[in-house]
Amino acid sequence: MHLRLIKRCQKCLLTNDLIGLTGMCAQMYLQSFLPKRLVDENMHYFCISRVIWRVFGISSGCVAFVMALERYIALTKPFFYHKHVSDKMIRRSIFLLWAIGAFFTFLPLFGFGIYFDEAKNVCLRYRDATDPTDVAYAYLFFTVGIILCTGIVICNLSVRKVLYRSHHKMRRQFRSIQPTPMLDRSMIRSSSQKSASFADSSIFRMVGEPTTEEIRFAKLMTFLSISFLACWLPQMVSILERACCRNELGTSFSL
Repeated sequence: MHLRLIKRCQKCLLTNDLIGLTGMCAQMYLQSFLPKRLVDENMHYFCISRVIWRVFGISSGCVAFVMALERYIALTKPFFYHKHVSDKMIRRSIFLLWAIGAFFTFLPLFGFGIYFDEAKNVCLRYRDATDPTDVAYAYLFFTVGIILCTGIVICNLSVRKVLYRSHHKMRRQFRSIQPTPMLDRSMIRSSSQKSASFADSSIFRMVGEPTTEEIRFAKLMTFLSISFLACWLPQMVSILERACCRNELGTSFSL
């Protein structure tokens, strides 16, 4: 189940990112090469589509968070994981988080948050808000992004910590085993094969021995987490930066 689950999550993440990236690139080229008059007449629709493509950005974090949390539970609470966590439950969790992310992202289309300036006929980002309601949405989006980033970092660091401890514990145990010179080579070979098959059994994995698959997946999740943080943290920081700049400007004008 675990290998099938990993492949499905990876396909989900890849499809999500591919749709979002293709949509944003297509819109960028349309706005660049279409006649300016046509773009200006349909600017409101372009701004709506920008909000739609934003959903795929936050949903990538949701999928990455579910993948990281699944590995964390599998390694730290293996008996609970094998008893309660199923493939269907993981799919529902991904869909639920995706729906929550879409709900927060679509709020500007319903009046809570800013995405379009009718007077200037230009698209606006949520961090460009000046109205108190729009600023509140910017901070709400900031909170959601920080929660995702923090959850991904904590889960992946915990997974790597568990794998590191288990790996070094097994290395110390194998080093403590001294070879017996009286044993025949065939006996040593057969015993090593038995121990290898025992190490690959599900019972042995449930007590904490990391498999090669789990180590590779942990490395993949670390790479995905670093990529997600590199893309998201600058946006989150820019919200606070814009807020600080507005406060400083307001103070200077009042003085």
